[in-house]
Amino acid sequence: MDNVLNFVYDDWPMEQKFPNANRPKNLNFIESEHDENLPWEVSYKTMAIFKNTIIKNHKINEVELNPNKIFYYHIWHRLPISHYLNNDILPVDSNILELLRIHKNLNLIFMNEVEVDSKYSLEKLNDMLLENEVDVSKVWVINNNQKLQYWKNELNINLNVHSCKMLPQMFSTQQPAKWKLDKEDGSFFMCHNRTPRPHRYALLCLLKYHNLLLDTNWSLINGWQSDKVNVTSRYSSLFLKEDMGRFKYEIEYFENINTAKSKYEIDYTNFDVKYNQIVFNNIHTYENSYVNITTETNFQDEAIHISEKSLKAFYYFQFPLILASYQHIKYLKDVYGFDLFEDIINYDYDNIQNNRDRLFAFIEEINRIHNNKEIFIEFYKNNKERFIKNHNILANYENVYDYNFFKQLTK
Repeated sequence: MDNVLNFVYDDWPMEQKFPNANRPKNLNFIESEHDENLPWEVSYKTMAIFKNTIIKNHKINEVELNPNKIFYYHIWHRLPISHYLNNDILPVDSNILELLRIHKNLNLIFMNEVEVDSKYSLEKLNDMLLENEVDVSKVWVINNNQKLQYWKNELNINLNVHSCKMLPQMFSTQQPAKWKLDKEDGSFFMCHNRTPRPHRYALLCLLKYHNLLLDTNWSLINGWQSDKVNVTSRYSSLFLKEDMGRFKYEIEYFENINTAKSKYEIDYTNFDVKYNQIVFNNIHTYENSYVNITTETNFQDEAIHISEKSLKAFYYFQFPLILASYQHIKYLKDVYGFDLFEDIINYDYDNIQNNRDRLFAFIEEINRIHNNKEIFIEFYKNNKERFIKNHNILANYENVYDYNFFKQLTK
């Protein structure tokens, strides 16, 4: 038992076996619209990031009774920290900050392993803690942003950071996958799109404009739904004025679609509910497509959010083609070590900082691939072992990376 983390809770009714989640008690928060009942979580509901890590829960008064034991006040928040910092609110009560000042063995963790925060949030959190006379070297920020350490160094702050990986969260319950050589017609590409974001709609418009949707198994969930927002404003962050005219008919087409299911998807309750986090994806959707056109959560943000979306192509034996933030592909390669098939796919678009230019370079690569379909299909047939190797990275993942990090925290 060399990897035991001691978490403390200040809301633990005597009649309960487990504590209530740590959260600011002085905030008038409402129940989250997400599937989770509240935006706060407690460690007894096992989090995949703690695989191989033993969590022991304690009451807050044990901190003073055990001065030689290291404790963490662990705040797991469903929303990014910026949700609170932007309103000049620290997501932790003043009495906990006072205990941090008093007890050397008490530390604080802000955590959400599936979300990201901006550089501004990291800087503001550091400043607000210092204003409250908290030793920031006793505070950790843990989330999925792969640029946390880079920003910490750039900002020259003592706040501790850890960029966790999405693998343990995503693939512990993933459907079994198998190699399938011959795909069904009309699904050379697949492109799933969930919550409405400008880059997803812009990409769909471009795919339709170039007649690529005809060979794409695509979906669109929770569309704009005619909320009377000016259509131009939805695209203006990416499209120029001349683009709006050029893609007028494509824009009108998608304005009339709220939900479009891809092939093989089945009907089930809440398919198009925005905050439904579990969307059923039929295994045939992946087996019958060569190229996974992934529209990541982040595109115009400088944060690097490698979500489960970026990983599915590797798990399901597909070519990865990912539309995401500037240098997302670079970080994906460095962090996970996947084979990105750079001998046949051109990722130069990843190095384009301008969002519109990166999007248009992306569609050019899709066009090039489509115009050389037979070459890619032949490559796919002749390189089975490379696709299987990518799959095995995920299927056999043991989370040593996070295990070693949490092991250091126990000391």
